[in-house]
Amino acid sequence: MCKTKFFLVIICCLSTLLSTAQTNDKATLYIVRTSSLGAAINFKYFIDDQYVGKFKYGKYLKLDVEPGEHVIWAKAENRSYVQANFEGGKTYLINAIPKMGALKASVDLKAVNNPTEKEMGRINKYLQKKKLMTYDEDKRMLEQKDYADMIVKGMAKYEEDIKGSPELEILVNPIELQL
Repeated sequence: MCKTKFFLVIICCLSTLLSTAQTNDKATLYIVRTSSLGAAINFKYFIDDQYVGKFKYGKYLKLDVEPGEHVIWAKAENRSYVQANFEGGKTYLINAIPKMGALKASVDLKAVNNPTEKEMGRINKYLQKKKLMTYDEDKRMLEQKDYADMIVKGMAKYEEDIKGSPELEILVNPIELQL
């Protein structure tokens, strides 16, 4: 009986360690929208050629991302891009800043690399108060198909005009959230 309990404790400890190790192989990316300008307008978000979701003010995305180089981009009236090289086990943050557009809100993605203490306080408060946007995989895949042309055009624009440009936002520094 004692050996059985000991064996169960060992298995529980190992499974906890393994599950922790599995989560550390991916990076965590938060995409937030801390400004309420154009609050009713959804922005659509992508990592490389994959649609990851859409949301308006008051929500955010939390994504597990494979380590390595990626382009994160958003579509509104315009497109905005951030290049990143993710490390597994690290947390990164992008703020989607709405801007006035000609017909509706446009978007400006900002890499949060070296936030001040005040900025981090505001971001932590936002994440604690606002709603995490979750996506059903079937719904995400349907929308991926709906946005196929948008994705092709968005990635072509990045490859032709944006990649390597001095105006391209680069996400380099992981952050520490206090949730």
